[in-house]
Amino acid sequence: MMSNEVFFLGAGFSKAINDKYPTLKTLTEEINHNLITEKGSIMTHFRDEIPEGYKSNLELLLSFLASNLPYKTPAQVDEDNALYKNITSFISNYFINKEEQNSNFLDSHITLANFLIKQKVPCITLNYDTLLEKLIYSVVSDSYKNVNSNYSTFYKIPITNLSYRIPNGRGSFASYEDDFNKERMPELIKLHGSINWLSDGNILYSDENKDNEQLEILRLGLNKVIVPPIMDKTTLYKYDIFKILWDKAYKKLAKAKYIYICGFSFPATDLSVRFLFQSALSNNKMNPIIYVINTKEALEQSSEYYLEQRYNEIFKGFDINYAYCCKDSLDRFVQEVIQPQCKEVENAAL
Repeated sequence: MMSNEVFFLGAGFSKAINDKYPTLKTLTEEINHNLITEKGSIMTHFRDEIPEGYKSNLELLLSFLASNLPYKTPAQVDEDNALYKNITSFISNYFINKEEQNSNFLDSHITLANFLIKQKVPCITLNYDTLLEKLIYSVVSDSYKNVNSNYSTFYKIPITNLSYRIPNGRGSFASYEDDFNKERMPELIKLHGSINWLSDGNILYSDENKDNEQLEILRLGLNKVIVPPIMDKTTLYKYDIFKILWDKAYKKLAKAKYIYICGFSFPATDLSVRFLFQSALSNNKMNPIIYVINTKEALEQSSEYYLEQRYNEIFKGFDINYAYCCKDSLDRFVQEVIQPQCKEVENAAL
């Protein structure tokens, strides 16, 4: 059954599920602390040669490091690239460590996970973490887990388990059986990649992020597939997989009747996402209703995000519901919007 609903998730969603997950500000502070306390030429480059104004703004810092500005010397370009890779690696490992910590899912989270599975509601997410995968996977049956032992079951793209990689660099795409099983799960469209994705530039692999010698060998020559928070992301979409993912997101939004945007404030610098929504909705014939799920503070005019103004600009002419910009917004949304739908489905099955 095709759902006419779609979720769009920002960092605020992960934080609503697990309060230990960082905001961009917190992540920036963690990265700065790591770079200041570590030793080595890369860290010295950060401390002594990077403009101070960039260090407190992760998006600005990574944008500067990724840019091949004409006045940069070849040595500076190499140092900036090395620092850029160091920071993206830190981001990946930071979230992997968060994943290893126990997550105590609330009843509302479990309700949401079951709803996503039963209704096969696609989720478009900007998050690299696999907290959503972990949540959904927690409610699937043991018999399904025996057949699909990792999160690749949620990714309806050409992706192969890392354990299938042959050391000479060859690999194989997912089998037909795996593709068939994927149809039973909601699709997760990860526009910025994922901490459990690796690539050699051609083949995309799903990594369970476990530490053992065999997997370390299989990871050789592979790079993490994540798009970090920089202003101009178009230069980083070098993998064809991102073209597929963004096209999928566009098509889902263009056909949706109900769009649930959770934990995303549409920062002025993220033009790619703004263009995605405005382009897709210009071709949406469903007259969609947009639910905004965020904090109460985000609606305040004094907020640096001032969410309502941005949403009204981007979604001018559309029906926008701000009722779930409140305390415990995700829990309340599930209780008032998702649970009634679950009951309707149960009653219809009787």
